[in-house]
Amino acid sequence: MDRSELRILIVEDDLIIAENLKENLQEMGYGSVYHGANSSEGISLYQKHNPDIAIVDIRLNGSQLDGIDMIRSQSIGQSIPVIYLTSFADEAIRERAKKTHPSGYLIKPSTKTQIDIAIDMAISTFYRQSEIPQAPKCPLQKGNDCIFLKVKSKEYERYEKFYVKDIRYIKAEGSYTQLWVRNKSPLISMSLNKALETLQGANIVRCHRSYAVNLDHVHSVDQYFLYVMNDSEIINIPIGDQYRGEVNKVLVKI
Repeated sequence: MDRSELRILIVEDDLIIAENLKENLQEMGYGSVYHGANSSEGISLYQKHNPDIAIVDIRLNGSQLDGIDMIRSQSIGQSIPVIYLTSFADEAIRERAKKTHPSGYLIKPSTKTQIDIAIDMAISTFYRQSEIPQAPKCPLQKGNDCIFLKVKSKEYERYEKFYVKDIRYIKAEGSYTQLWVRNKSPLISMSLNKALETLQGANIVRCHRSYAVNLDHVHSVDQYFLYVMNDSEIINIPIGDQYRGEVNKVLVKI
């Protein structure tokens, strides 16, 4: 991945540190850099710009959520690599951070070289894991209008039928993919690309690096989101910049 094309989100409450980090990243040739000073701004920028990596301070003074809770609230670490920045080497904080599966953890102050290496390793590792080839035996088998998903329990192992028309949306979870089908959300051991290949022919369109939606359940759309009906709940699914043209092609707007 070319660093000049990377979109980086910084969430840091210290404006001097944030500006210095932003300047360093731009000097190193990284692409667009967005800065939020608190969790609300960070979440808003994440949803609006679909960054490729997030660098997040853990202690965010005056913020509703600290950096760890912000990442957890949006499941950000499952969609993009996250590097935590902190002035504290506290073991309890590290244990909390681990639960969000970050791709890096840096103690401030960090040098330009340390940050550059951390980003390079995080990007390389995270996206390589997302592309790991799956086992030859596919856990998802497709019929004419349904899919048979392998389910296991203590008593049995068998394929359960789900109707394709009932899929609301699909989300990448690293090298796995999660389907939202009515009131169920089964996780399958294949990449989002492979799942979409298997579901080819269904009314499902990729709208983001981490999401695809069933157009039959799209309630409304704006510049940044598709709003999908999931029973009585409306879920907002982000539209990635590189997928916006494809989405506009399949949605007839008057």
